[in-house]
Amino acid sequence: NEICHVYIETEVFDDEMIIGEVTYKGDSKDTIVFLSDYCHPGQINDSFSGLLMFMYFMKYLNTSKIKTHYTYTLLILPETIGSAIYLASNSQADKNFIGAIFSDNVGYGDKWYIKNTRSSSSYMDMIAKQCTHKFTNLSLGSFYSLIGNDEHIFDSPQVNIPSLSIQKFNYNEYHTSNDNLDLLGMDNLQMAFEILKEISTNKLYRVCKVNYEKFSFDFKENREKINFSNLETILKDLK
Repeated sequence: NEICHVYIETEVFDDEMIIGEVTYKGDSKDTIVFLSDYCHPGQINDSFSGLLMFMYFMKYLNTSKIKTHYTYTLLILPETIGSAIYLASNSQADKNFIGAIFSDNVGYGDKWYIKNTRSSSSYMDMIAKQCTHKFTNLSLGSFYSLIGNDEHIFDSPQVNIPSLSIQKFNYNEYHTSNDNLDLLGMDNLQMAFEILKEISTNKLYRVCKVNYEKFSFDFKENREKINFSNLETILKDLK
């Protein structure tokens, strides 16, 4: 139980930050942005499992040539600080973002969650609730529960892009060297892929389409002002 003193030498200087950006264009400029990290070297579930799943989904869109109403953009960033710098450095880039989805910790874990947005009453939250009806092992979590990440930056009060998070948690290997490839389950990545697919290419379009036609509002100007309490009834009528 000896006390150790650690001296860390640091240097501060201007340099580039490497950010990956992949876009699949839809009919509309309105964009759903996928948020992933490339942090935690030597670990697989934390950060990289979500990145793998998102890359798989973008490949699926590109190879299947699905005609989509919305545009989808995958951002590959350093955790949280990458999102902050991206938003601060691209004053026009986020203008078309109408929603965001973050994901990591989807390679293994105890239980599936989809975390609500900060307001918990946006159109994204209605989509998340509908998604739990299809996947009975998927539970809703509050915005500040479990593990928080880049969704906290995109859905911060200064930005207000409604952001969900998909994750499977808890697991004992979190933030240790035991979080390795041996534990990665392809069935779990497939499950995360199916959840994302349900949100992005099905429910999201239907909910947004209903709102454009039934309520006639501008998402980007009113995304936290709308009461979505009756959307579930409308969706049932559409089936």
